[in-house]
Amino acid sequence: MEARPGRREALLRGGAVLAALAAGHVAEGADRVLAAGDDAALLTTLALLEDTAVYVYTAVAPRLVRAPLPGFGQPFLVHHRQHRDLLLRALRPLRASPPPTGQAHPDAVPAASGEDAAVAALLAVEGRLLGAQYAALAALGDQSLRVQVASMFGVEARHATVWRSASGQDPVPASFVTGP
Repeated sequence: MEARPGRREALLRGGAVLAALAAGHVAEGADRVLAAGDDAALLTTLALLEDTAVYVYTAVAPRLVRAPLPGFGQPFLVHHRQHRDLLLRALRPLRASPPPTGQAHPDAVPAASGEDAAVAALLAVEGRLLGAQYAALAALGDQSLRVQVASMFGVEARHATVWRSASGQDPVPASFVTGP
């Protein structure tokens, strides 16, 4: 059953708390999903964002040097590969062609070397994913797809809290606990 338009709008407005998790990148991810049309287009958009995350993690995780940060790079990379592959499999029953993956996304990788730039890039990619997944939860017509995306959303939120903490920010913003 598809969500009513009023409910969708309320869900998207409620996402203001998420903006505190990863700054303006949440809105960028949401905009990408809202520009997509049907469930297949939404899943394709999410798969491409996950593919970008795979690229970013592969490129910048080696820059993580402060304990315990190096221990997060590889497991989080595996999560993004799993999410991308799950989304690609979810396209099959919709008879949609999978998007090309494994593409380079150099614009998503900071030119500056060092851990701070790496953490900022990781937080940005997680923010885009959070925004896109949050918007997809309101836009997807198929309940089983919403469940799959919701499970990914929880994982991305945990990733974002790690990178927020690593960048000296509160891992969970006060607005997340108290409301906007």
